[in-house]
Amino acid sequence: LGAGGEQLAAVATPLTTDHVATDEVERERVVAAGGFITDDAKFGLRVNGLQVTRSLGDVGSPGTVATPSTTRIPLGKGNVLGVDVPPNAVSLVQYVVLASDGVWGGISVQALLDEIIQPEMRAAAAGEAILNAAEERADPNALDNLSVAVYCRVTKPV
Repeated sequence: LGAGGEQLAAVATPLTTDHVATDEVERERVVAAGGFITDDAKFGLRVNGLQVTRSLGDVGSPGTVATPSTTRIPLGKGNVLGVDVPPNAVSLVQYVVLASDGVWGGISVQALLDEIIQPEMRAAAAGEAILNAAEERADPNALDNLSVAVYCRVTKPV
């Protein structure tokens, strides 16, 4: 929030990429590790029967791993994720959202900030809002679960 309570622009930055069978690099990694790719008539490309190639709960099948691709982004003062924070800003709210593919299937990273999370929300309320939105947007034929964890950081820029 800027001086006088004005809201600053909200910018979403993905910290990882989708780990799915439609990604050529992921398909190559899976096959090199002994996994297999199928093209299901109903669900499209699958890895060992799954859409995701990296998962916290589906390890054990060849090529499916729990190790994510990651990005390191500093949470600094004055400039956060490439966005200049005005010197008159009175607070800065940052969210880190970890969510399953069922959540990301219907919600973009930027939509989280533009449509779902409100600046006054803290972690629990933001997580609940994300899950509600994901349930509303979910494909009723999908087999995905909806899981989300939110970290919220409120700071006063220096």
